[in-house]
Amino acid sequence: MKSEFKSIFRNSLSEVELFEREFIFGDFCSFGGIETKGHKCIVKIVNSKDLSSLKKWLSSTNTEKQLFGFLGLYMLQKKDINQQMRN
Repeated sequence: MKSEFKSIFRNSLSEVELFEREFIFGDFCSFGGIETKGHKCIVKIVNSKDLSSLKKWLSSTNTEKQLFGFLGLYMLQKKDINQQMRN
């Protein structure tokens, strides 16, 4: 399983990250409207255009981090398209 994961994601499988419960995918908590930790992190990554961190999130063992990585790619694309339209 570890070798298959590495061949697909080009990253080592992390058992610790696999069962990490720190990140819940979503932008804001539905009860209090508080921005989630993962969303705060990905917005920071996108605003700084930190492609190295984005790549780590996309190849993470944790599915929620992968989803945030995909969201980050989408946000970067949208940001660049909007920037090009303004120029």
